[in-house]
Amino acid sequence: MRLFRTFRLRYSLATFLVVLTFFALVVGLYAASARQQRLAVAKLESLGASVGYQSRLQDTIYPEWLTNRLGIDYFIPVHSVQLRKRRDSRKVVPLGADRLAQSVALIQRLPRVKSIRFTGTGIRDEDLALLAPLAPQIEELYFSESRNSELTGSCLQHFANWPRLKRLTLFNGQLDTKSLGHLAGIPSLASLTITGTLDKETFSSLAEVRNLTSLTLHSSTFNGRWLAALSNSPRLKSLELRNTTNSFRYRGPYTTEGDPIEPVQTEHIEFLFVPWSLHGVARDAPPANKKLDVHAHFERWRQQNVSNLRIGYSFFRS
Repeated sequence: MRLFRTFRLRYSLATFLVVLTFFALVVGLYAASARQQRLAVAKLESLGASVGYQSRLQDTIYPEWLTNRLGIDYFIPVHSVQLRKRRDSRKVVPLGADRLAQSVALIQRLPRVKSIRFTGTGIRDEDLALLAPLAPQIEELYFSESRNSELTGSCLQHFANWPRLKRLTLFNGQLDTKSLGHLAGIPSLASLTITGTLDKETFSSLAEVRNLTSLTLHSSTFNGRWLAALSNSPRLKSLELRNTTNSFRYRGPYTTEGDPIEPVQTEHIEFLFVPWSLHGVARDAPPANKKLDVHAHFERWRQQNVSNLRIGYSFFRS
């Protein structure tokens, strides 16, 4: 009996030591990961970047005294990184390839980062090839560059075959619509936002993005009839026209009294969409007769050509 008790005591002590060792190992790995995140965040901020965390400390269950002592990096992972120009000695310095390469190396140390935003960075298309090491983890890319930027859209070729990229935003006045053909090579792309003056080829390219379900056209100019190409999109269901409004015009023929000749043919109506800020600007087309409901004609045309697509409008002031 005494031998059995001794054996049980030794067995219990051995189990306790194994559990304690395992617990210490887990805590050590967790602390090392938190320290790595803290250092990466500090270096990113020194490069002019900012980070976004998955949630706020106030929303966690951890006691305030503990979070104050250890800091946010021990409790919440970094979810997004925003890159921008940096001010050095009262001078604005573009992001540049060197600083982008440093930022990419630091983001690799943050495996929970899913989103990267480029805001007024002055980045060039060719520089974005440096993002390749982040392809396995990134789900969202957001670009908001000035009209005189060197980002034209040819950068999209660098994102072909990114397995997790689901959301892409391109706010850039210099967007080359021919480059949108590269979008078809992004297998998981489901949400896309673009801006600028679009052509017929743009909509044919968008229809080839096989997993696209949501499309937003921001402050864009295009012929509404080109939307017909989107009927070939296998999964697209939602089109949002953000700060984009219609400027429909009846182009004749007219009676001698200046009224549209009945019955009005849909092909005599121009379904033009323009940026909201340009709505109401005088154009060379004759004004529509008040008795003619051009919007009803467009709705009938939509039902016949892109009935699978819900079109919504949203407006806001920047």
